[in-house]
Amino acid sequence: MRKIKELIFASVCLLGMTVAVSSCVEPGSDGPDKPAITGSTIMLPNEANAVVEVTLDMKSDWNVSNANTWFTVQPLSGVAGQATFTITVLEANPELTEKVASFRINEGDTPTEYYVVQDVTPGMSMVNTGIALSDASQESSFTFSSNVAVSVTSNADWVTVSEVKKDSVLLADNATYSKLKTYTVNFSASENSGEVREANIEVSGEGLEKAENFVVTQMGVLVADYSRTFIRRSLVVRYTGNWCGYCPAMNLALHDAIDQYPDHIVAMNMYQGSGDLSFSKINDFMNLFNIQGFPTAIMNYYCEVGNTSAYQSNTTRFVNLAKEAVNELPAKTVLGGVATISGNNVEVEVSVASKEAGSYFISAFLLEDGIIGTQSDYLGLVDNPAEYDHSNVVRSVLTAEMGDPYSLSASGLERITFTVPVPEDVVNPENLHVVVFATYEGSFDGSLRDSYISYNDYGYVVDNVVNIPVGGFAVFSYEN
Repeated sequence: MRKIKELIFASVCLLGMTVAVSSCVEPGSDGPDKPAITGSTIMLPNEANAVVEVTLDMKSDWNVSNANTWFTVQPLSGVAGQATFTITVLEANPELTEKVASFRINEGDTPTEYYVVQDVTPGMSMVNTGIALSDASQESSFTFSSNVAVSVTSNADWVTVSEVKKDSVLLADNATYSKLKTYTVNFSASENSGEVREANIEVSGEGLEKAENFVVTQMGVLVADYSRTFIRRSLVVRYTGNWCGYCPAMNLALHDAIDQYPDHIVAMNMYQGSGDLSFSKINDFMNLFNIQGFPTAIMNYYCEVGNTSAYQSNTTRFVNLAKEAVNELPAKTVLGGVATISGNNVEVEVSVASKEAGSYFISAFLLEDGIIGTQSDYLGLVDNPAEYDHSNVVRSVLTAEMGDPYSLSASGLERITFTVPVPEDVVNPENLHVVVFATYEGSFDGSLRDSYISYNDYGYVVDNVVNIPVGGFAVFSYEN
């Protein structure tokens, strides 16, 4: 810390009360908790209209330079000798971290910079409030910020808090450590051989009325009930681009279909020629499915749906095709699993249960929601084409393009793991999810063919699909 020579700290007063001068704030301490001056740093209370007085011995004539608007320094000039400076705080600090600024005292030709550090508003912040874990015994962690002392406790015996670490940062005065610390809570979860369970890790802050809860949800061992009818979800892959003015019509139709027939339709959007939205391997899929124009949807790898500006009719088509799959192609498999981010990787653990023995391909794609960007719109369906919500955007494929081969047994269960780095073009990792589906070789010719629906033999049939949020999980589901 820089020493200010020939400086006499005669007194430091807050509202007429004398406060002793303190030493430098060391790393790991709780930072400033009352007005004081240390070296060239002056501590200010978090209170509008509070006054701090600092008396210094000035060697020559002097003047003050202060461009800040939230505190004042008086007087602004003087002569050699003892001078008392009054710092008036004009506004409170609503933030969890200190407000830091500086002013200068120009003593003759020598300027000296003084920092002022305004105290914090007591509180804590927890951005991530939960995690989903697989059934295995494992260790994990989460972080939060607090400027008050904390206690961390678990309400379940299967979650054990093993260590709580804290770290602070040096403020701009290069002498004071912030009261706001980043806490890392390391915990372990025991193996879960039963059903899904949930625990709370409670974080209480000293003097705070409300505690924060970090929710730990652990998936149990996925056990299929082979006597029940597996849910039959349909996969819709939409080929699109942000330059495609007719594409929002099909997107709207697909979203409405998902709302009308919940948990039976899973969407993926492959973008071409759309900057960071583009899927690098889209051409391989376009060649396989003979995509001639945008937008086009391929449903369950056996049916093509074309676009119409009367998007409501396409909503009906998607719903009817999904219901046809339930009735005519009941699922022989069911999928579930958990997805997490570890470091810079997405880790996925999938369980596939099969009623019948057979050869299947398991495909996994990483998707992202909530990407705000431009979208061409010829039909006036988009409220703000400059801020369109692009969701279910395919970011990468975690398997071979048409899936990895697996031989599944009758009444069997296969557990598969995937790991993929988070792609550089991902905007927000919290909006990632993984679509996993099982296909088999074959074709299907349904009865809903019309001018916008064609059944084609591409060589594959999607048997079932599941959508797993990153940071969450999906269990086996069944038809009602």
